[in-house]
Order: sequence, then C-alpha cells, then structure tokens
Amino acid sequence: MSLGYESKRIRPLIVSIDTEGNNLFLDNKAYYASRKESCEAPIIDSVKDYQKIEVQ
Repeated sequence: MSLGYESKRIRPLIVSIDTEGNNLFLDNKAYYASRKESCEAPIIDSVKDYQKIEVQ
C-alpha cells in the first residue's frame, strides 16, 4: 500500500495531544516553569555560600 511518499526508514510518531484535546508538551512546560524558581533557589544559595567561603 502506497501513501504517496517514500520513506527509507520508519520514524517514531510523537503525539502530544490526548483524547481530551490537552497538549502534554505545553502542560509539562507550564508545570516545570512553575517549579523552576523553587528548585533553583537552594542551588543558588549554596553557590553564593561557597563563593563567600572562597573569597574569605
């Protein structure tokens, strides 16, 4: 059966829309963006503390 185009290899199909019309990629992007600041804060604080120790 021909679909009107030739492909030399089969590639995976990435589907981000569920049966209710929600976009998984955009939902995850918003979720990670909402958690970004709270996850970065302890790391930034520890780097600042380390820099204070190095300067002294």
